[in-house]
Amino acid sequence: MDQKTSVGVALVGGLIAGIVIGRAIAPKPQVDCTSFSNRTILVNANGTLDCPSANIGISHQITWIAPVGSRLAIVFAQPSPFPNLTFSANTADSGPVGTGVFGPGDPPGTKKTFTYTVSLNNGPPQPNGRIIIQK
Repeated sequence: MDQKTSVGVALVGGLIAGIVIGRAIAPKPQVDCTSFSNRTILVNANGTLDCPSANIGISHQITWIAPVGSRLAIVFAQPSPFPNLTFSANTADSGPVGTGVFGPGDPPGTKKTFTYTVSLNNGPPQPNGRIIIQK
């Protein structure tokens, strides 16, 4: 390897190391849990949520994602706002908000709060979730 090649390899190697180190120490982006929109909620290995209190609009849905290889369970206090909640390995999808969540007399802007528990791999439920739905 000649001197130019050695310098080029060293520069590329240094650049790659800098990128890897920069990503490793970069601050975690702040999760927006307050906007009324579709939502993806990450479930950490200990059952905590990156968004323990999340807002959605009546036309939005939620996807929960747990670590790969884990089995996710979500249970809402009754009544559940998501009658079509489905599970697939480490994910859960809310489906649309149920038609009975808001009554005909509830004006636009009305908000309702629903609590839920999360458990991983048939472990004990963690009472840590809250969804606020706005009509």
